[in-house]
Amino acid sequence: MAILAATTVVCSPASAVEPESSRHFEETIRPALVRLCGDCHSPDDKSNAVRFLRAESADDLDDARGLWHSVAEQLRNRTMPPPDETQPTEEERLEISRWVDETLRATACRGGEFAGPVTPRRLNRYEYERTIQDLLGIEYRATESFPADGSGGEGFNNNGETLFLPPLLMERYLSAAGEILDQAIVSPPLRVEFGPAEFVSDVERTDDAPWTLTAGQEASVLVTIYVTGDYRAAITAAAGDTDARLVLKIDDIAAERWTVPSTPEHRDEIHTTTIHLSRGIHALTVRAANDSSSAKLSRLEVASPDRKLSAEQVERHHRLMLADPGKSPEDPRAAASDVLRRFARRAWRRPVETSEIERLLALYDRAAHRGDSHEEALKLALKAVLVS
Repeated sequence: MAILAATTVVCSPASAVEPESSRHFEETIRPALVRLCGDCHSPDDKSNAVRFLRAESADDLDDARGLWHSVAEQLRNRTMPPPDETQPTEEERLEISRWVDETLRATACRGGEFAGPVTPRRLNRYEYERTIQDLLGIEYRATESFPADGSGGEGFNNNGETLFLPPLLMERYLSAAGEILDQAIVSPPLRVEFGPAEFVSDVERTDDAPWTLTAGQEASVLVTIYVTGDYRAAITAAAGDTDARLVLKIDDIAAERWTVPSTPEHRDEIHTTTIHLSRGIHALTVRAANDSSSAKLSRLEVASPDRKLSAEQVERHHRLMLADPGKSPEDPRAAASDVLRRFARRAWRRPVETSEIERLLALYDRAAHRGDSHEEALKLALKAVLVS
């Protein structure tokens, strides 16, 4: 949610003093400047960076207004030409500088209103907190998450010149937007189940039978987690003639160890544990310990625990999504368009163009295409609104 500040300058259609004609520039002003400055500032000299003599008519001053302002200033201050070069008379100095000043002043509005460069600025921490509160009803402590805002020496924390956005802070804003939307939108409960065909391993297989893991062998799956929290992980496995020892690893770090007892029927048993997973993609690996006998792995399941939503969570979700948690719209994309248009208009504080909504919907479509739920796909598009 970037805010651009600009100051308006009002220009009168004409200067109080009309400049002399363009012919005067071509017949008097430019020849004098060529004589006085041409040795060092010839427009044909490629090594010369100050090429004000490229102007062949008064209209050409518009191409380098700042440079011509400097020409007039240098002449008035007698800093140019250098002392060891041919000097103009006082009348020439005054005539040239006066003509340049009056021409620049009289033509200042020809290019339209211009108040100087506009400084893109971000919200400071306090503005960000209050904006999130107004938009989503969430009390997000930006003062605890973001570095202190610079004041530039004046003591004000809303100075646009100091509210720049370095890459590291931009990453923090992206992360904050994700955390905020996770609080605002209730994602569907997660439950994913992986069978033998979905495991990845260096063990060669020719069918869809359960995996047989011998000592040191492992099988892995990738699971996408949308909400940071505790999850239930369960494996279905059977030992051979002796007990087997299996290790569950998360991103190559051991998280749980199970002993799978041997039974006469070699029947499957379910072993569970609770693991903490952060938002993102994680590799879950089942490994047979180095001193373990073989074991057959049939299934791996990851599920979010049963939860009871508070009235506040339901209200926040409904406020943004216009539907209760878990209720799927008949036309998800149309519902996403309605949510994005309404939210973007409030966040940007202006009407939203159809082309802007289409760009946001492109993000929604991308997430939906990869299998994300309606809620998660909308989070991606809404994040773009929050950080734009």
